[in-house]
Parts: sequence; structure tokens; C-alpha cells
Amino acid sequence: MAFGADGKLYVTTGDLEASANGQNNSSMAGKLLRMNDDGSVPSDNPIAGSRVYAKGFRDGGGLAVNTRVGTLYQTDVGTTGVKEECNAIPDADGDGTPNNHGWDLYSGKGMPAGYVNPLTDHTTLVTPTAVIPYTGSTFPPAFQGDVFYAHQIDGTIQEVGVQGARLADYDGTTTSFYDPRNDGDGHGGCELPRRSGPMQPCQATATCT
Repeated sequence: MAFGADGKLYVTTGDLEASANGQNNSSMAGKLLRMNDDGSVPSDNPIAGSRVYAKGFRDGGGLAVNTRVGTLYQTDVGTTGVKEECNAIPDADGDGTPNNHGWDLYSGKGMPAGYVNPLTDHTTLVTPTAVIPYTGSTFPPAFQGDVFYAHQIDGTIQEVGVQGARLADYDGTTTSFYDPRNDGDGHGGCELPRRSGPMQPCQATATCT
């Protein structure tokens, strides 16, 4: 869970091993929930009276907000035959329905119109967990706003280099995110040709691939 830049509390949930929950607007499983700090439902949520803010998640892992620009990021754990993802969560579009991230109908990039594509996806199981958009001062300035997330299985840290200043409106149709290997699989690691040198902070904390 995380507080957003709007002061609302966001909570990511898994589908409780019932995949149909991901698309069921009446269930809070497989969702990103949004609520006031007292647990009540905000008046501007997509569905009146519901905490459901976005849907279509299998097993929400990490959740974090870039406090400088307000964008929420979330990891979603897959399984055999289901891609694992790192997502940017778009703002609700005001049409009365939650933005749909695909599960249990789709997973990974290449979703049809009406669904939100992930920033990165993984066909090999890595179990993406903790996620953080970098806004600190320890790393060089070029890292500002980039998104880092951990892989539980192989112990690596992956990076998505973010090009835009405000990505809550990301619709999956533009090239807004940096892909070091130009293969769309999310394995950025320390292979960062746009940097002037190696990614030493990452190398100091994890084995990067």
C-alpha cells in the first residue's frame, strides 16, 4: 500500500487464486483500491461507492508513487504461461469504469485497445516485488524518475528509464520508456547505454543482468 500524491491511500490486491476476480468489478480482489485515509470511498473513484480504482491484476506485489509527479507504479506477479509485469497506473479517465490491466484475459505487452499495457513484461518467472521510482540525490541526476524493481527469484534489480515527466496518462501506444536492450522484456539491469558510465549503485547492491 502507498499514499498517492493526491493524499489517497492505494492498496494492491491479488486475485485470491480465483482468476475471474481480476475482471469482476464487484470483487476487491485482483485490483488496485483507492480510499480516503479513514477508509471511506472517494467521491471521484471510477465506480460510485466502490474502492476499486483499477482492475485486471493477478498478484500485486510492490506499489510506490513518484511523489514529484504523482505517478503510481505497481508490480504484478505472474505464473507459468502468464507474464509478469511492472505497471504505471494511469489516472482514472472519468468514464465510470476502472482502467483495465488485462488479467485474467491478457498479460504482458501487446494488449488490445481498451486495456493498459505494462511498462515491462517477463516471460521467465522472476517474481517482481518491491518497486521504487527514484527521486533521491545519491545516484547521478540521470537516474531521476527512473523506476527500479526487485526480482525475488534471481536476486536482481531491474530498471526502467523513464523519458516523460508525467506518465500517469500512459496509454501503452507511445515509446515513453527506456528499454536498454530494445527487446521489451524488461531486463534492463546494468546494461545502460544512455549512461555515461556503468550503473555502479546498482552493481553495489545486486547482481545485474
